[in-house]
Amino acid sequence: MNNQRAANIASVGRKMCVAIASLFLIALPQRNAKAQMTLTPGAQAAGWTISDFATNFPADNYNVGPLGVAFNDAGQALVTDSFGDVRVFQANADNQIAHGAMASFGWIQAINITRVGSHIYMLQRGNSRLVELNADGSINHVVVTGIPNAAGMAVNPNTGHIYIGSWTGARITEVDPLKGTRAVILVQLADGLATDGITLWAASDEHIKAFRLSDMTQVYDSGYILGADGISLGAAGLSGSLIINTNCGQVFQMDTQTKALTLIGTGGSRGDFTAVAPNGTVLLTQSHKIVRLSPPTGSSFIGLGISLSPSSVKGGANAIGTVTVSTAAPRNLVIQLTTNNPAVTVPTSVTIVAGSNTASFTIKTKSVSQNTAGFINATLNGMSSAQITVLK
Repeated sequence: MNNQRAANIASVGRKMCVAIASLFLIALPQRNAKAQMTLTPGAQAAGWTISDFATNFPADNYNVGPLGVAFNDAGQALVTDSFGDVRVFQANADNQIAHGAMASFGWIQAINITRVGSHIYMLQRGNSRLVELNADGSINHVVVTGIPNAAGMAVNPNTGHIYIGSWTGARITEVDPLKGTRAVILVQLADGLATDGITLWAASDEHIKAFRLSDMTQVYDSGYILGADGISLGAAGLSGSLIINTNCGQVFQMDTQTKALTLIGTGGSRGDFTAVAPNGTVLLTQSHKIVRLSPPTGSSFIGLGISLSPSSVKGGANAIGTVTVSTAAPRNLVIQLTTNNPAVTVPTSVTIVAGSNTASFTIKTKSVSQNTAGFINATLNGMSSAQITVLK
């Protein structure tokens, strides 16, 4: 989220879309904030679709409204905003309305939110800290402090560590949320972040840059992209692509090999972060809403699927779960597993070995007095879910 750029314009020509919003804070926000993003004719022809995930969010004087999105085991999306509120929505439903908050923390105290395993973590910019949230939205504990002016977050699927971009000090910090430790791994201004566990992608000063995680060497620079902010990695059918949300109401697809930019959406309000939903779509924040960008048939932002056999099982019996990736694993992939069904037990993870597409795991159940339904979730650069019902 580029509030600092909106408030302190160094070059009007270079940061025009942010500068205009700042210079005309009173005259323009209400008009621009309600803008409706539409797909370009080319994107429509390619099979992209766009819909409203949730509307009616409040926006601040910089047209910043909803920010971070994370998904829990109950099939819900937790959404933070610039006013410090956390709201709950159904992850795969559209046309929802932002009503009362589940929890409220105050101005810039809920800047971003993410999930690691079964844990939900939230950035509080005002306190320069990362906290873990309970299921009801209250703070469980403070994970680390000393992360000033934090913005983007990305989770390493191999280690469970969280990368956090900061404007103050222009740095990227790596956090081990289980140990409660942090370390600055790169001196680099960063906003939106994304990673596949090998490369860390960062929106940095109107560029998309990539850094090899093994030694943090820069390996990519997109060139100038006005207002570049939130980024999501493509997967099945979209491998090698990034979706870029911008502060200027535009959304781009970028080919990371050729650096070719394709305009997908235009005419929107201020965009900030992005989040990959469990159904393989990507959610894009805008000033007063979040829109859902759905890729063409056969494509997805999640290259991971999960299936259960059987999906309804007598209590006390076992079932088999299978996780599948769209292409052969280039290395061993550790898939995190969780469930919200109290009658079900799954291992904490399963590994798809290098060169394979699938891995299976045992699902244990216990006897129940009534049919009990819930979800089993698999997480790797996004979450995929399957419903399981334990029969009495």
